[in-house]
Amino acid sequence: MSDILESNAMPVLSTLAVVRDECQFVLSGVPNSPETTALILAPLVETRIGMDAMALNAQDDGRASFSFMVHQDDYQPALAILEQLVPRWGDAHIQTNQAIARLSMSGSALWLQPGIMDVVLTALAVPKIRVDSVTTSEQTISVLIAEVDVESAVQALQQSFIGLELVTDEMRC
Repeated sequence: MSDILESNAMPVLSTLAVVRDECQFVLSGVPNSPETTALILAPLVETRIGMDAMALNAQDDGRASFSFMVHQDDYQPALAILEQLVPRWGDAHIQTNQAIARLSMSGSALWLQPGIMDVVLTALAVPKIRVDSVTTSEQTISVLIAEVDVESAVQALQQSFIGLELVTDEMRC
C-alpha cells in the first residue's frame, strides 16, 4: 500500500459525488474517422439523448472504440439507434453496462498533485473494487465501477482522504 495512503497526508480531494442512474455504451471496431463519430452522435442528439464521459480510443488497424454514458431513461432509445448503425461497420459491436456507477471526486489543481491517482486506485484496490474506466480533469477524477461496489468504494475513499464529503448520492432509478 502507498505511504501516502497510509499516512492520509494528501487530503486534496474535498467532495465525492455518486451517480447510479447512468448506463455505459462501448462501440468497438468502428472506423476511426470524424464521419463515423458524426454518424454515431447525430441521431442520438436528434433524439435529445444526453451523453457524458465520451472517449474515443484509436487502434493501430484504423478502427476505434467509442464509449459514452447516458441516463438510464435513455438506454433503450440509444440502444435502438446504435443497433441500426453498427451493422454498416461489419464486425463492429456494441457492449453495454447498466449496472455501473460513477464516483466523481473533486479538489483543486489535481494535476499538480503527484500521486493522487495512485492513492485513489490503491484505495479502491484494497477492497478489490474493479475500476472499469477513469477520467480526469484539472479538478475532477471520475471512476466507473460496478454499482454493487459503491458503498465499499465510498468508504475506502473516505478513509484515504480525510474530510472527503459525500455531497450527493443520486439514486433516481
